[in-house]
Amino acid sequence: MVAGDDAITKLIFVSTRWDQIQYDLGIRRETRICLPLAPLLQSGARMDRFNMKIETAWRIIGSLLRQNIQEGDGITHQQNVRRIAADCD
Repeated sequence: MVAGDDAITKLIFVSTRWDQIQYDLGIRRETRICLPLAPLLQSGARMDRFNMKIETAWRIIGSLLRQNIQEGDGITHQQNVRRIAADCD
């Protein structure tokens, strides 16, 4: 891996438009997308789904924040939330 094994675990591939298509079609498309990503996914990258709802966005962001806290990178959850909120302004 170019960025290292640790960095790959922070990679999330997010599929979108789940609010605009039938679930079965979305699953088929997601499966097709995952095939070329298989080596990255097997190394620790993840897939997630975004359906244009704020709760979904925060769930995805929250998973990265929790991972950073668990790894003890020295940045608090509150600092991360402030930084993200500032970027959204």
